[in-house]
Amino acid sequence: MQLDYPPTLEKLDARRRELVKIHHPDKGGDRLMFQQVQDAYTALKPAVQEHGQNERLYDDFIEGRHPSTLGRGFSPPMPKCLTCEGKGFHFVPRTTTDLSHHCERCKSTGDFQPWWDIRVRACKFCVGLGYIPQKLTTQVKVICRSCEGEGEMYISNPIIQVNTVV
Repeated sequence: MQLDYPPTLEKLDARRRELVKIHHPDKGGDRLMFQQVQDAYTALKPAVQEHGQNERLYDDFIEGRHPSTLGRGFSPPMPKCLTCEGKGFHFVPRTTTDLSHHCERCKSTGDFQPWWDIRVRACKFCVGLGYIPQKLTTQVKVICRSCEGEGEMYISNPIIQVNTVV
């Protein structure tokens, strides 16, 4: 019916009258096209009447934007990719190696005698082991396959169409 948003009942009736004059079978028009115009009118009339009575109901129902602004300079939302959390890559651990460094405080003995006391104590840094255990893990940076390294996913909704030709 090619109506602008928001449609009014007067505009809908006027557009229906124009199309009926063109496509009515008594005036040489196509019977199938006439039936489509009638079906579109009967489908749109309740929605237009309800919108006219309650305009605020439909004002903010698509991503917080008025439906008439879709495709007029506003880009669709770009949410973060759930796989890589918006970074475009993630790290995968490959190998883990146990390393140990000699404790410099106790000179790898595990015992330590402070200068103020004559008793020998366990070293606080290596906990009496004589070495400091550490783990070395190598990681590989992997580009996200879901978003192809962009970090954002493009959402498209083919169901939402404004000013659809019926």
